Amino acid sequence: MTGFASFKHIVIAAAVTAMTGAALHAEEPRGTRPSSVTKPLSEVPNSAAFTARIWAPQIDDGYVPQGLSFADGHLLLSAYRSTDPKQGRGPCRLFVIAPDTGAVNDHVDLPESCGQAGGIAVLADGRIVVADTHAIYEIKDRKVTATVQLKGKLRGSFADADGNALWIGSYDKSGGALWQLPSDVFSRSDIDESGATKTLTIPARVQGLLFDGKGNGWMTISGSHDGALLKFDPADGHVIATYPMPAGIEDLAMDSKGLIWAVSEAGSLRWSDWATTYPVLFAIDPAKLR
Repeated sequence: MTGFASFKHIVIAAAVTAMTGAALHAEEPRGTRPSSVTKPLSEVPNSAAFTARIWAPQIDDGYVPQGLSFADGHLLLSAYRSTDPKQGRGPCRLFVIAPDTGAVNDHVDLPESCGQAGGIAVLADGRIVVADTHAIYEIKDRKVTATVQLKGKLRGSFADADGNALWIGSYDKSGGALWQLPSDVFSRSDIDESGATKTLTIPARVQGLLFDGKGNGWMTISGSHDGALLKFDPADGHVIATYPMPAGIEDLAMDSKGLIWAVSEAGSLRWSDWATTYPVLFAIDPAKLR
């Protein structure tokens, strides 16, 4: 291919990608639009890589979307209820969402001790784990079957599973940590960092975690003004690549097609004053990230 032909090919490919992103942006997200979201969804970084969007459920009721995972072909979204910027905890709910329509097919209310439900992990044996700041909850058949208190330095700001290996992590403005927990963790009443089977140091402000089954780890970092998707090496935690993302991006999940799903809390009632409005779940094609 000549230099001109190669350049032309790149330009055409970029134009097609931009048109695809623009078409998605013009398309209404699946599910039910919250009546409280009166502003248009914001223009956000890397939207050309987004292939689908779903309105986060019960935004009008004050739920703030947090954790994300997939189980049995459904998206699982955890959220806590708060409309006050100064109130960082509230009743927690786990939503079961049909990705093709955005419909909420079921939900599970977490115990009163849950205050944020920052992460979800689905273990290889089918158990669902919801991580809260100071506890992890095991869920089977839509019921909470075990609770383990997190002691010492352990925090459940977010979570994911690599097979049957459960990982939790801490959000920290100066740098956090990932901990792999032992397989028998739910036979215990509590656990501290001395019981972790592996520990990794991670960047500041991490909000979400994903192991993609291909040997890669992914994390999100975010705040009220920015967001990013980080690809990292699960062996030692070092960051391989960084991609700009919407402000308020939280947890991650991967579907059977290899798309990475994410969710943003920007535009929830608690964070309705942010410059970014993007209270949606969105699918990301990793091959289109820039």
